Amino acid sequence: MHRALFWSRIWGAVLMMTLVGTAVARAEGFWVTLAAGLAGGSVPSDYFEFWFDSQHGPSLAIMSLNGGFTAQATTGGGTTVFSPLGTPVLLPTQDGYATLTQSSGGIGGSSFPASALPRFAGGSLASGPPVTGLPVPPDALRAGVGLSPPASNGSRVVTIDVSDPNGTPLGSGQVTVPEGGWWVIGLGPDSGGGRDGAGGGTDQSGGNDTPNPPPLGNDGNQDGGAPPDGGMQPGPSPTGGSQSDPVATPEPGGIWMAALGGVTVMAWRRRRRKTD
Repeated sequence: MHRALFWSRIWGAVLMMTLVGTAVARAEGFWVTLAAGLAGGSVPSDYFEFWFDSQHGPSLAIMSLNGGFTAQATTGGGTTVFSPLGTPVLLPTQDGYATLTQSSGGIGGSSFPASALPRFAGGSLASGPPVTGLPVPPDALRAGVGLSPPASNGSRVVTIDVSDPNGTPLGSGQVTVPEGGWWVIGLGPDSGGGRDGAGGGTDQSGGNDTPNPPPLGNDGNQDGGAPPDGGMQPGPSPTGGSQSDPVATPEPGGIWMAALGGVTVMAWRRRRRKTD
């Protein structure tokens, strides 16, 4: 009787750990995509994206702008134009993605082709508006965006660095903007069921299963509007460019598996002592 009670408790604990570990391990990931292209071009000349496992709230705050430019943040809830002095700007990406580009008057203005962000094609822009003038939530992701001075050929480099609420780096990327060209950054939760997106097929070790770019709008430009309707496109770079490997973060599922192993060993040792 005592032995049956003992083992029922052990396996009850094992089942609970498994269920909790599975629930935590399904925490939603997050995509950051960068694209740049020639003025009037419908296909990016440079593209980069990275994914990380987000164990925190998926909202993201732009904490800084470096390079003396004014940015435009767009969601389904509206558009906010801000300067470096206007940061931080909170992008409420819990239920969709947001875009960040240079405001009108900069290189490329705020106009970029719909094909610039294949990762979010068919997805929805976040419903809430970009917010300024409020404290950043303690669980929000943090990001800094920079624009380099012009090179000898007039090109510039756009960079973004993302960290968790504790300041731990989660990923970074950059693209080169041709002289007079456009650039855009897409930021949003992974709604496709993992870093491969809906349907999988993306090799994050550097390979490229490139999808067909989504069709352009009637005017050929997205202009901060919603992407075409349809399913989430899984493919990465529309130009065949390189991608970063996904950021390796500790998975709660592994922690629970280690705890499970410890419980099993303890149970085995206790039973062996009783039989000796």
